[in-house]
Amino acid sequence: MHNLASRRVVPGGICPICQTAEETIEHAILLCPWTRAVWFGSKFQWTINPNGLTSFDRWLLKGVNLIKSCSTDLETDLAVLSCIVWNVWKKHCKAIYQSVNPNPWMVIFIINSNQLEWNQSLHSNNQELREEIRTIPDREGWTPPPEGFIKINVDASWLSGNPFCSIGCVARDSNANVLLSSCRKVLAPTPLIAETLAIREGALIGHNLGWNNISIESDCKVAVDAYDAGKQMGEIRVLIQDIKDLQQRFQSCRVKWIARCKNQVSHLIAQLGLKNLLPPGWLWNLPKPIQKALIEDGRGIPPRF
Repeated sequence: MHNLASRRVVPGGICPICQTAEETIEHAILLCPWTRAVWFGSKFQWTINPNGLTSFDRWLLKGVNLIKSCSTDLETDLAVLSCIVWNVWKKHCKAIYQSVNPNPWMVIFIINSNQLEWNQSLHSNNQELREEIRTIPDREGWTPPPEGFIKINVDASWLSGNPFCSIGCVARDSNANVLLSSCRKVLAPTPLIAETLAIREGALIGHNLGWNNISIESDCKVAVDAYDAGKQMGEIRVLIQDIKDLQQRFQSCRVKWIARCKNQVSHLIAQLGLKNLLPPGWLWNLPKPIQKALIEDGRGIPPRF
């Protein structure tokens, strides 16, 4: 609109959405009130400061450098940044040419869905290799913790469009005795938040039951890496701090990444819980997929959870 106005194609260059400022590329993508809400509500939680903002390309380069300095998953975070810019511009054009007022919270939801599709696309590139690994009959499965420790395997199941995720947890001792299992649903707007909530759930279980030495295992490498590195990832920053605060209440509390093949039981509990396929009394009458996962762990099936 700014360029069209400068060429006198349109009568003025005021933003047709907020009608309070000149519609430059910087205003359209960064400074319009609804776009500020999108940037702050994104995983980066950025507050756009108009002071010193000279051009969009310089701002974008600064943002890329900031992500490079603190990201634990650079490729994904750069893809999310591109996705935010694209969706903001797309909704801006739709507002102008189709008279559809942009909803920042709907845009954030679309961005989170795009991020999930991106992650699934990345994972599918190695699907054939993972399938080959799964067919190896003597692959290493779940391993018991050292004597005196309780191992808590955790996982989360998340589905785009569903505000709730399902968290599955299984606690076992060094003799492979199942001490506790649980499944519950919690609010989680993104899969990364869901996986981090699952790790915190494991720490809460250990603390509430008075266990002194625990080992929490998750198959979400991004969340575990963020915990290990102590990096300030916007959307899970508070959760990571909660986990670290809980860690201080144990004699020993370890958080470790493991492959999905070593985390099958909690993974299945989370999946079945999200689909409402865990019947009443499932703790005493295990669904067959969970029985199979326990057998594949090489630890047999306990009489009950």
